[in-house]
Amino acid sequence: MAATLTEPAVLAAAKDTLYPDLDTDTGTYVVTETQFTTPTWGGWEIPAEVRRRLAPYNTIRLTDGETDLLGVGMPAAEVLNADAAATPLYFTEQ
Repeated sequence: MAATLTEPAVLAAAKDTLYPDLDTDTGTYVVTETQFTTPTWGGWEIPAEVRRRLAPYNTIRLTDGETDLLGVGMPAAEVLNADAAATPLYFTEQ
């Protein structure tokens, strides 16, 4: 049975949920940590579609570690109240 809830797949789903209009919204930017550029994760081959959804990649270092995803800009309305911040930063660690 193929693994479907591996960390890269879950991270790609989180990115899609937080920033569904990323391709057209010029006020947002999201990068995924370079540790996810590997072709496999825990013995699971990462499908090309998941890797495409995770791109672009960059090294993200914050004090004691490397967060998995960094988003700049307003996430989807269902995720954060638009009155909460003008340009929030979003970090996720799986």
